[in-house]
Amino acid sequence: MLQKWERKEAYFKKEILSDGKNHWPRDPDPGEPAYRRWLDAVRDPNTKVFYKGHKEQIKFDELGIEIPGETTTVDIEPDYTVTTILRIKTFTGQEFLTSIGQCIGYSQMGDELVRSYSEPEKWEEVTFGHRMTQDAQGRWNRTTEGPKSIITHYELPFTKEAALKLWEKQDARMGCQLNVMDQASEVKQTVPSITLFTQESFDYLMQRRYLTAEEKKAIEEKFAREHPDLVSTTNTNKAKK
Repeated sequence: MLQKWERKEAYFKKEILSDGKNHWPRDPDPGEPAYRRWLDAVRDPNTKVFYKGHKEQIKFDELGIEIPGETTTVDIEPDYTVTTILRIKTFTGQEFLTSIGQCIGYSQMGDELVRSYSEPEKWEEVTFGHRMTQDAQGRWNRTTEGPKSIITHYELPFTKEAALKLWEKQDARMGCQLNVMDQASEVKQTVPSITLFTQESFDYLMQRRYLTAEEKKAIEEKFAREHPDLVSTTNTNKAKK
């Protein structure tokens, strides 16, 4: 997760203010401060090595009966799970994968500390506007005016193998949702199985061609019952056109 923020920060550090010393300040992204606090709690402050968890396992005899007072301490490695996999089609028609999930770390005492994470596979490049100004000595300097636009970069191209690797980390308690999303329209659809997700084309999944006409109608009727306000708004907009 830190990589996405460090990359973004690098562009801000290159934008020096008119004092010639300080760079343009960056506000933390949503969830960033909480993640950094979690990271401080689950790593050694000097070595940056993650702490391990500890679990006491009861010992049993050959008959399966607990041996009183005897246990074995087992170390648990920090890990992560995936709760959502998103297959994105960008403006240029390329397809990428991002994920959402849970980071599982441990305190110095071995207690479990869980923190959510969101899409470490993408990061934002911030571009800046500039103008030429004169200082008190009449010298011209290039001055930063502030952020101008954002370019989103995706680091994990969609392949069947990459999707299955993420799927292997699915959360045992929460499960893992599969989604496809068109970047241009921001329309998103849920995909019911990893087989469809990895083997079918993006358009096939987005248009839900795997559903029969009856299944599509049932889904639309269910949506109308659960979200009458949204359906009413959609119908009103259609009538105006």
